[in-house]
Amino acid sequence: MKISTITPVYNNESFLDECILSLLNQTYLDSEFIFIDDGSSDRSSEILRKYEHNSNIKVIYKQENKGIAAAYQDAIRIASGDVLALLDADDVSMPDRLALTVEEFIRDEDLGIVYSKMDLIDGKGKSFDLSLCLPRYLNNKNLFMQLFRRGFFTGSGMSIRNVPALKTNLDIICCDYYFSLQLADQGFHFSYIDKSLTKYRIHKGNTSSQSTRLLSDLVKAQSPYSYSYLFDKWQTLGHSLIEIYTTFGINSYYFHKDLELAEQYFDRVIGLGGNLESYFYLGNISFSLGKVEKAYKYFKFAYEIAPEHFQTVHNFGILKEVYDRKNNEATDLLQKAKKMQPYYNLISKNIHYLNSGEISALKLIHFLSDEDAVINSYCRMIVN
Repeated sequence: MKISTITPVYNNESFLDECILSLLNQTYLDSEFIFIDDGSSDRSSEILRKYEHNSNIKVIYKQENKGIAAAYQDAIRIASGDVLALLDADDVSMPDRLALTVEEFIRDEDLGIVYSKMDLIDGKGKSFDLSLCLPRYLNNKNLFMQLFRRGFFTGSGMSIRNVPALKTNLDIICCDYYFSLQLADQGFHFSYIDKSLTKYRIHKGNTSSQSTRLLSDLVKAQSPYSYSYLFDKWQTLGHSLIEIYTTFGINSYYFHKDLELAEQYFDRVIGLGGNLESYFYLGNISFSLGKVEKAYKYFKFAYEIAPEHFQTVHNFGILKEVYDRKNNEATDLLQKAKKMQPYYNLISKNIHYLNSGEISALKLIHFLSDEDAVINSYCRMIVN
């Protein structure tokens, strides 16, 4: 089985040598390494030319910057591999990444995605002593639905089956997310390798830091899938109405910022018996609309359902002060949340506001997502 790596390059001179060498040092030999120089104005093209004598390196040079989606489109067009391994030009692949990835695809012909844990490094290559991993609740049955609640697969840890129907037609920076949606929709499975096979670099210049554009591009990636299509598909897959309406509610709330529509879906969930997500998000929606009493009620339910979630503990604590005027109880709850997530900066800020009487400055945690260990990694990374 042949594997093609795809690396879009745009002004990555500081990291490109290390990226290329990490591929040339792979233990798996049936491979090709495709680089797309997307109109770089630094020394990136010069660096790429140093390695062009290697028979398994292919380079496309573009005069103008056309964006990451166009780069992937060009790369996929010339890729001869059965599998496409994604790697950003500022990241590093471990020597056995391709070998272990191919093993997974050979083992299961229904696999569309192989993903691995990634170690986090800074701009100088120093480790954060942190890893990005997948949450344990994600499985092949719920993958397509969960992708409409949040993204899971970050490019450099992701490899995909090279299928003819794979589209690169949208001008977006979240191509990894778009690929995962398409493959999950087509019924492909995913496999997770619980071993760090990539060093993922966090620095100010990387594309993944463009959070404002990223959110709008995630919505673009979802645009081919109407709610009516998703409703029918998820019912066919055996998902309950509570699961479906919860997903529509989270999708409306987080991706589309449509509080009215989100409220309607979460109200339907409560009509069917309710769950943690419906109470938590209705608490946030009610608070944002100035309905403090309703927010208190919803967060109280959420806290009673899941006192082990720091987000429910924290938000109930905020409402204990704002609605109930019980400062001591509010402080105790926020201190409990801080103990659960010591690196979550908003909690520390709100404790300060409580102690100084700046009640109007208190802010809620808006999202209920991921296991605590996953969130802890992100929070520690930001602090460092």
